Amino acid sequence: MLERTMNMWIEWVTTEGIIISDSIVKKKGYQFTQSFAISEELLTFSNSAPLENLSEE
Repeated sequence: MLERTMNMWIEWVTTEGIIISDSIVKKKGYQFTQSFAISEELLTFSNSAPLENLSEE
């Protein structure tokens, strides 16, 4: 549920032309964990690929 919500949020903000950084994504992830009553200890983020290196499809 968290991953789907994050994907939907990222899609929305990018559609609106809002530039987001990895730190903003992480902060929003923490906000969603609180909303969904998910333990923050279960939340991990991957920094394996910078957003600017991802191909657009």
